[in-house]
Amino acid sequence: MMSAKTSQAPLFLRGGEPPNPVATASRRAFVLGGAALLAACGGGDGGTSLPPATAPLLDVSSNVPDVAEGRVTIRFEFSAEPAAFASGSLPFSLEGGRVVAGSFTKVSATVFTVQIDPNANSVGTIKLVVPAGAFADKTGSAFSNTAYSFAQRYDTRVPDTEPSVNITANAPAGGAAGPFTLTFTFNLDVGSSFTDSDVLVTNAAAGTLTRVSSTVYTMVVTPPAGTVGIALIEVPAGAFTAVSTGVSNGRSWGIAVTYRT
Repeated sequence: MMSAKTSQAPLFLRGGEPPNPVATASRRAFVLGGAALLAACGGGDGGTSLPPATAPLLDVSSNVPDVAEGRVTIRFEFSAEPAAFASGSLPFSLEGGRVVAGSFTKVSATVFTVQIDPNANSVGTIKLVVPAGAFADKTGSAFSNTAYSFAQRYDTRVPDTEPSVNITANAPAGGAAGPFTLTFTFNLDVGSSFTDSDVLVTNAAAGTLTRVSSTVYTMVVTPPAGTVGIALIEVPAGAFTAVSTGVSNGRSWGIAVTYRT
């Protein structure tokens, strides 16, 4: 049995004329070139665009699982690398302790740490808040719109014979918009041993120290205008002495206050 043979009729473009291979190739090149141009310009179904930038997420934790009796290391871990912080440190507000000067450290592209000394001779809670807008994605185009908070309990009580001080500020959690007032509350009467020179202020201008009572003093602090940052306030060891016992403070105290002016 003979196999059937198939034949293909010659292709004609029009009027019975055979195709011109040069013209056909030219038309094919034109069609392909046009498609590539549309794709490059974002036209047609092949157009692509970058997704909108989003700020990374933040997790805040500490190296102390329960109650702190001394210095605490706070860990800031981002879900993606953030942009460089304008003030050189991640802005945050703090109650119940003070930032150890120069302790803010970049561990990796997404992890940063800072050391906090809780208030001495007291029982309480360190409260740290990273306000909304404090950081952005790596490009600096998408800022966080969420405030992150962290709390750490502490117990640093000392004998009643040693004076201690608790420092607070009337600045809101989102940061001071201008001058703010510090309040220094002592556990014992320190007489006239506590003076203006005992209050060390960094990244802001210190005002005059005012004695409200035998155990309470106040001071107005003014951050620089048109900036975002952290004011550090510290009272060093040996700065004041209890009238009743003659004992001086054996350690330093302080507070960090975020400002957005």
